[in-house]
Amino acid sequence: MTRTLSFALALLTSSGALAAEEAKPLFAGDAPIHFSITGPISMIASRAEGSTAPFPATISLGTADETYPITLSARGHARRNSNVCQFPPLRVDFNRAPAATSLFRGQKRLKLVTHCRQSPEFQKHL
Repeated sequence: MTRTLSFALALLTSSGALAAEEAKPLFAGDAPIHFSITGPISMIASRAEGSTAPFPATISLGTADETYPITLSARGHARRNSNVCQFPPLRVDFNRAPAATSLFRGQKRLKLVTHCRQSPEFQKHL
């Protein structure tokens, strides 16, 4: 089943930038970045404890006009354990280079940390 996660993030960590100056626009401001990831989110989350297998997905920045094919997988160690987190951190690998005009320009891989548990007390643990 394909699901969509929508994000509005102020901070996003990257571990695959081509060069610091090329990746800078993604981190240049502190305004939220609105994007959506569409893919087998439930499958990745349910298998995260025992697998970091990648799955095809898409990432859309702002409007659906800027969409890129990605490979999405669970990442991390302890947070993939269902006793620790209900939802694992995610790894986004771009299948092709984002457009030169894109906010994602220069990115190859992104590490996303989302909610760990549904309860409000876990909001501060991002």
